[in-house]
Amino acid sequence: MLKNKGLSRRVCPNQDFRIKRLGRFVVDNIDSKNNPINPPNPDSDKVRGKIILKILIRTKAQDNIHSPQQSCLLLCMIIKSAIFQCSNTRTDKLPPPILPEYAFIGRSNVGKSSLINMLVQHKGLAKTSQTPGKTQLINHFLINENWQLVDLPGYGYAKTSRTNRSAWEKFIRYYLRHRENLQCVFVLFDSRHEPQKVDTEFCSWLGENGIPFVLVFTKADKQSKLMTTKNVAAFRKALLEFFEEVPTHFISSSETQQGRDELLAFIGDINQNFVAPL
Repeated sequence: MLKNKGLSRRVCPNQDFRIKRLGRFVVDNIDSKNNPINPPNPDSDKVRGKIILKILIRTKAQDNIHSPQQSCLLLCMIIKSAIFQCSNTRTDKLPPPILPEYAFIGRSNVGKSSLINMLVQHKGLAKTSQTPGKTQLINHFLINENWQLVDLPGYGYAKTSRTNRSAWEKFIRYYLRHRENLQCVFVLFDSRHEPQKVDTEFCSWLGENGIPFVLVFTKADKQSKLMTTKNVAAFRKALLEFFEEVPTHFISSSETQQGRDELLAFIGDINQNFVAPL
């Protein structure tokens, strides 16, 4: 089992997925003679060069959703129960960090709540709305009594004041940096849209802070497969401005349940190797 040395609370599966912890450093700072890696001054205003960040990497073996290992994982990931736990605006009031936890976040109205409901086969568990920014709390859901899903407030546009948006951002980022049992962040994007600056900057922030994350492209049923593939490729290309390697991505649809098996197998694989924080 591989562990991220910098974030021992984050556990990675040992076969089909691995967490590559290279820390935060700049390619320009590698000495050509001795090849030492010199970390940049975190207080420096300018950090030039491409930052190499810790990401989740998918191997070819994982691409076959019908492999024996994934079939076993899916059997283990049959959703038997899914209940709402709590809503919070204070991180000190969250459930005890003793179970593996997975957070879902994205721009407002990207389909976070719908995706959670589709994954757990419980329509209405996470509240959906056509109003951007409706989710304004950290919402915890207990799945099968042994792991947790978290619906986070969306970033970007919301019908609220700038002060409120600033407060949300502050406590969300605190949660992401300090939640001990957080295993992975699922960053959602509407597959119909091209990459936006706010999205790439958020992904870069996650990487710079050593927070494991993957990409989920939603609403794939709303357009042709060709257009989805085109937009996904554009997004991955945009991320290469910040990353040496682009994190794993999933394509999903809450309407057709596309991507459900892949996402649950991914979570199940990590759950098997979870070690509760001390």
